[in-house]
Amino acid sequence: MERGHRNGRTEREEVHEEVKRLGIDPGASTGLGVWDCAQKKLLDVRTVAKAKAFDKALRLARDHAVDIILIEQNKDKVYDRPGQSPRTMLRIAKNVGQNIAFASELARRLAAEGFEVELVPPKRDFTKWTREMFEAAFGNMGRVSEHGRDAACLAAFH
Repeated sequence: MERGHRNGRTEREEVHEEVKRLGIDPGASTGLGVWDCAQKKLLDVRTVAKAKAFDKALRLARDHAVDIILIEQNKDKVYDRPGQSPRTMLRIAKNVGQNIAFASELARRLAAEGFEVELVPPKRDFTKWTREMFEAAFGNMGRVSEHGRDAACLAAFH
């Protein structure tokens, strides 16, 4: 059981507010976002090619001294999409499977570097934000891809 503190928050909630988190949205274009909980500020957001994702994530994690890395990992299920051909659904299923494997590989390699890593499912209201929604929450960060926005939201709101 967690102890309460004078300000009404638990010890875990207080510690949670002092951490830096790296969010990763893996894929062919991988989104990376670093959130500082104490400053309530997005420190970095970018999109990188899959081949460079591990090196860039490792560099960001070290440069920003992140406390935890959150990697989005979809469930192993592909939902029917009305109007999509069987060929399209097969391609989607293949991409989902590749992203699940890639997320697991990133998690394994980053954990081997000494980081706390957590594989997390996408959060319904915090993925696929429009540019306008993103700018309203974080301010103007320049051009940010959908993958970068998803990674930033993962780091900030998970």
